[in-house]
This record gives sequence, C-alpha cells and structure tokens, in this order.
Amino acid sequence: RIFFFFLWLKFGFIFNAVILVLQVTGAGSGLGREIAIELAKRGCKLAIVDVHSKGCYETVDLITKTMPRCVAKAYKTDVSSPRELQLMAVKVEKELGPVEILVNNASLMPMTSTPQLKSDEIERIITVNLGSYIMTTKEFLPKMVARKSGHVVAVAALSGLVPLPGAGIYSATKYGIMGFMESLRAELRLSDSDYVRTTTANTYLMKTSGDLHLLNDAGISSSYPGLPTVYVAEKIVKGVMLNHRMVYVPKIFALSVWILRLLPTKWQDYMLLKFYNFDVRSAHLFYWK
Repeated sequence: RIFFFFLWLKFGFIFNAVILVLQVTGAGSGLGREIAIELAKRGCKLAIVDVHSKGCYETVDLITKTMPRCVAKAYKTDVSSPRELQLMAVKVEKELGPVEILVNNASLMPMTSTPQLKSDEIERIITVNLGSYIMTTKEFLPKMVARKSGHVVAVAALSGLVPLPGAGIYSATKYGIMGFMESLRAELRLSDSDYVRTTTANTYLMKTSGDLHLLNDAGISSSYPGLPTVYVAEKIVKGVMLNHRMVYVPKIFALSVWILRLLPTKWQDYMLLKFYNFDVRSAHLFYWK
C-alpha cells in the first residue's frame, strides 16, 4: 500500500506539470528530444528551448502529432544569453504556467584539444555547457522555493567523473556541473528548502553524431558502442520520478568509476588509456607537443 501510494503521489505531481527542457544543439533529435518525449508520455506541459528554431519546432510537431493531448511549445533562445533567458522565462510562465521541473541539457562537444581551441571557443563552451545551467537555475529556482515544490535536473556525463583526454574543456564543464549540483543540493538542504529536488544524470556516450565521432576516434566504438538515446532518456526520466540524487547510465559505470579512483594515479592513467584504446591516429586529441 505504501509503495502504490508513493507512486500515486509522484505521478500526480509530474502529470500536467510544466517542464522546461533546454538543449542548445540538436533539440530536433538526440537526447533532448527523447527526454521531452518521455515526459510528454506522462502528460507534462513542455517548453522546448533551443538556439536552433528548426529542430525545436520539429520536436514540438512530433510530440503534438503523436500525442494530441500533450501541450508543447517551442522557444528559440540562446541559453548563453542572460537577457534571452529572462525573456524566455517570462514568456513560458505566461503561456504555460510555473515551471515545476527544469531540465538542463545544453551542451557543446567539440572534439578539439585545448591547445588547438581559440580563446573565444573556450569561452563559448564554458558559457553554454556550465554557465547556462547556473543561469537557468538562478532564474527558476527562487520561484520553486517560494512555491515549495520543484525539481532541477542537470544532464552531465561520465566524463564529469572520469577525465576524457582530448576534450579537456568539455570535461571541465561536466566536472563543474557535478560541483554546482552537489553544492546546490547541500544549499537547499541547509536552508530547509530541500522540498525542491535535484537530480544529476551521468551518461555514457550515445549514438549521436557528436558522440559517435569520439567513439570512432578513441577506438572504442566496437568494444563499447554508444547507448541508444531512447534508453538513456528513459533512465533519466525514471530517476527524476523517483527523486534520485544521481542517475548513472549505465549503472555498471558508477561502480567502475569508484573502483578506478581507489587505484594509484599511474594505474588510473594506464586503465584510462587502455579503455579508450588511443593510438597514433588519435594522438592529436590530447598531445600538447
């Protein structure tokens, strides 16, 4: 009885809730779209945010055509711009209502080593991958606290737990997301506001255009193929519904990460390079010479 009562409470909360899904690249496909579809299946009102209007509207059309009763609206927004975020927030609340669940999923993943990146490129990656998470949270969280309900979700990556050679700036932003979300959770708890929940999703590489490029360069596409985005989205949404603080996709990588951290540094480096199977072809990914 307790179990079913819990399910009723959680489904009752998420049904007809306003969900804000942010995605900077490929909202018309990839993980951002799949998360939106999973939430739409549960009767949520969706605000789909993307800097590219075409993919954004395609996602909305797909959802509304397959699920006519679902309410979904597209909001073309550059999440790296505080002004655009503020205007979008006002528009969303006016058209759909208060945002109950904020899903931060914006990400740029350039496969370029740090020495080869220009200063403005580095700034752009940090602003989008980490800065947008902080700014959107700053925009919506105070209203959640005032209503005493809400959920902040951050889609990070396993490269926020284990370094990814050849993508130092990308890895730095994912480590940053972990630090920000853990601090946020502690701040909410210590200020007696932990009725607002937080979930951080750490995912392995997926079968998307950006991830597959890395999988091929690192030589692990055959041994450790990318995960289907549908599968990853299902696990993330399930974790949110169960109020999980951390979601690992797949779960086995969580255990692998913590075991790896117990090893001496030289062993960690050896295992890391063994896993990625870097060779002469992929040396350009991280060499500083």
